[in-house]
Amino acid sequence: MTLLHGVDRNTSGGAVAGTAPGTIVYNSGIPMNALGEVMTTAITGAPPAGSIIKGGASYAVDGSIQTTTDAIGIVDKGIAYTLARVLCITTNAPDNSSRYAYLPHIGMVLVDSTGRVHVS
Repeated sequence: MTLLHGVDRNTSGGAVAGTAPGTIVYNSGIPMNALGEVMTTAITGAPPAGSIIKGGASYAVDGSIQTTTDAIGIVDKGIAYTLARVLCITTNAPDNSSRYAYLPHIGMVLVDSTGRVHVS
């Protein structure tokens, strides 16, 4: 485990280590588990009832950030989201076209050329 800005990065070039919901331990407002993995909820389609938008991204009722591989609807400051503001992700390893972008309430993350956040 390598921590960067308090967020666990895996060994595939610095992708954010994300995990399924569990016990959330907030670190500087970031929903993560005790290992430093960002707590995520994978969804498809529209966010479920009770979801909230915080910092421009959709969060589940339990406080985890909602992620998807659905189509990109908007790119905001280099980060790709659906039109419902669900964070668009990719499990592809970062490459030479990847760059850093700031994800509000999370910090600096690596994104691919389309703005999808690299996760592992």
